[in-house]
Amino acid sequence: MRRIYVRTPRFATQEGVRVGSSEQRILTAYPGRLSREPRKFRPEEDELILRRDNRKVIFTLAQGRVEQISTGRKPEIDLVEGCS
Repeated sequence: MRRIYVRTPRFATQEGVRVGSSEQRILTAYPGRLSREPRKFRPEEDELILRRDNRKVIFTLAQGRVEQISTGRKPEIDLVEGCS
C-alpha cells in the first residue's frame, strides 16, 4: 500500500494542518505550493493538492474545512476513492 488516508484530527502535517483545519489554514501553511481541483464525486467542493516529485498530499475539503488528508506515491495516490 502506498497511500494513507487520515480522517481524524489526531494527526497533523509538519505545518500543523489536520482534519478540521480551515481552507485558509492550509493556504497559509503552504503559500504558492498548492493546486486546486474539484472533487471527483462532489465537484461543488475542492481538493487542495501539494505535489513533490512522485508524491502528493491531498487535502479534501467539505464546507471549507479539511475532511480528509491523503498522501502517497503515484500511481496509487491518483486512484479514485482508493480503488485499483
